[in-house]
Amino acid sequence: MRWEHEPGWVQRGIGLRFNDGLTPVDDAGNFSLKAWHGSRSLITGLSEVLDRARQSFAISSVRWQLVNGGSPTLTAECYSDGKITLNRATDFDDVLTFSLEMANRYRDSLGAAQKAREASLAPFEFAFSQEVNLDGFGEAVAMGRAPMRLWLAEVERDGDFRRYRGVDMHTWDRVFVDLTPGYGYLNVPSKGCVNAAPRIATIQGEDNAGKTSIFLDGVEMFA
Repeated sequence: MRWEHEPGWVQRGIGLRFNDGLTPVDDAGNFSLKAWHGSRSLITGLSEVLDRARQSFAISSVRWQLVNGGSPTLTAECYSDGKITLNRATDFDDVLTFSLEMANRYRDSLGAAQKAREASLAPFEFAFSQEVNLDGFGEAVAMGRAPMRLWLAEVERDGDFRRYRGVDMHTWDRVFVDLTPGYGYLNVPSKGCVNAAPRIATIQGEDNAGKTSIFLDGVEMFA
């Protein structure tokens, strides 16, 4: 949402992508979608529904366009897994500015999170708005092949509590994860890159857990 307060930028809609990677195969794909074509102002009460949905459900992508002189000069789609697709651009400088701004903001967020982790040595806390499928999560990370790029082994179990140890295959840093259906904790040892934190949140949000918030010592990170 970085762009919504910038002059010339207009949101062009939300893209949906569904890849149920944490549900058992027999139950995968149980996904329904109601969609409206046209102005949402034509349907009484729809604006309130969409505003509430925006706060309650994961968004896979957001589309933006930059308008100069009454004409769009750049259209882009930003995905929740960090990828960006530029669909149209008339000015190369706009492309560079847009791409560098997104990369710099993510880099700065990672840097701030690492400094906070070093200062307090606290775990990252996750709050899931929908229940996590614990068995599905375990299967997804056990072989190190899931989109989260985490290779984890379950080392402890007590009711709905799971504890994992393993490595972040993006950086080969060690990671420790405590997980329940409603919340989780991620420890990345000192000096290790903390980018597993937003990665768990985005993948979990798409596949299994709705909107996910990340906190460190009670302060929301990557907001």
